[in-house]
Amino acid sequence: MPGIIRFSVNSPFLLTAAILGAICLSSGPANADADGICGDITGNLVQDCGFEHSTDGDGTPNNNSPAGWTLIQAASGSYSYTAGTIVNSGLNSFAFGAAGPDYDTLEQTSIPTVLGAQYTFSFYVYGDPSTSGNGFQASFDGNTLLSLLNDTQAGFSAYTYTVTGTGNDTIAFAGFDPTFYIFLDDVSLAQSVPEPASLLLLGAGMAGLGNCA
Repeated sequence: MPGIIRFSVNSPFLLTAAILGAICLSSGPANADADGICGDITGNLVQDCGFEHSTDGDGTPNNNSPAGWTLIQAASGSYSYTAGTIVNSGLNSFAFGAAGPDYDTLEQTSIPTVLGAQYTFSFYVYGDPSTSGNGFQASFDGNTLLSLLNDTQAGFSAYTYTVTGTGNDTIAFAGFDPTFYIFLDDVSLAQSVPEPASLLLLGAGMAGLGNCA
């Protein structure tokens, strides 16, 4: 039948070649612009994922805020901005420096997803090794996924979560650090792909269907 690929269970080479070919066809070329490593993630829905499309500034919506993002400033004192000092990749990151205890919040809304589909939500955070008086949070559609207090990690740490699309989603990050900054970089939200083992099982099932024909 047209559109159905049949494999022989006795042809592991053909099965492997077909799976590899499907993977190659489904993945597009790497993003060639200056987004950092998050720009190379196929299907990343986050605008200005590496904060590379704005210049250094105070981060307010009317002064060099990252493209596609909105900064909600802390009532107790806000000082967050696109920074070029400490980065995970590329030339920029976003620095959270609110005076606290209120948080500056950086969010991206109306992200178009597929209802019910699984997505991988990931980002990198750099703490403040000079003081323990800081906080950082990350959320998806208002649900807190990560809450850090007194993060003194000197270096970027990767955080990855599996979330479910609703068709119109919001990602948000919030932070405060009265003495220095908490840095955020390389944010991605991309539809999850099957693990290699799942692909092999799928291929084996297709091979079984071929033998039943």
